[in-house]
Amino acid sequence: MDLLSVIRRWHGRDKLSIREISRRTGLSRHMIRKYLASGIVEPKYPLRHSVSKLDPFAGTLSTWLKREAGRNRKRWQSLKMLHRDLVGLGFDGSYDRVAAFARDWRQQQREADNRASRSTMTTRLLNKYCITTFPLRLPCGDAAINQQVCTGHV
Repeated sequence: MDLLSVIRRWHGRDKLSIREISRRTGLSRHMIRKYLASGIVEPKYPLRHSVSKLDPFAGTLSTWLKREAGRNRKRWQSLKMLHRDLVGLGFDGSYDRVAAFARDWRQQQREADNRASRSTMTTRLLNKYCITTFPLRLPCGDAAINQQVCTGHV
């Protein structure tokens, strides 16, 4: 159960003192008062940004991954080979960090490709069916030149 709702229930319905709630939860009386005074449902903690050993090499690894993505499948270098090359440059982190970075990088590339392909797909569909929002001379070549929709055009 949510700690803040428990604190509110103990204080409001069960009529426990702030000192007793502090004893039961292990939180300071100051924090209990703060939670009761504010209307927050869940405390917001700042996002933690921890520095990775891979951060100084992120640009290099990104360019290598981009290069590998454009290569022929038989010429690809495995992530183990890329990790070995990074170790040669002074990287002292684990292979797992490199694999996680590559996984995230590939996911971002897929999402970027999906965004681009959606707009391209919409444009292709509009061109295929000659859908416009106003009368326009369309490249259909039939009698529906000035109509809004021409489904005969492929």
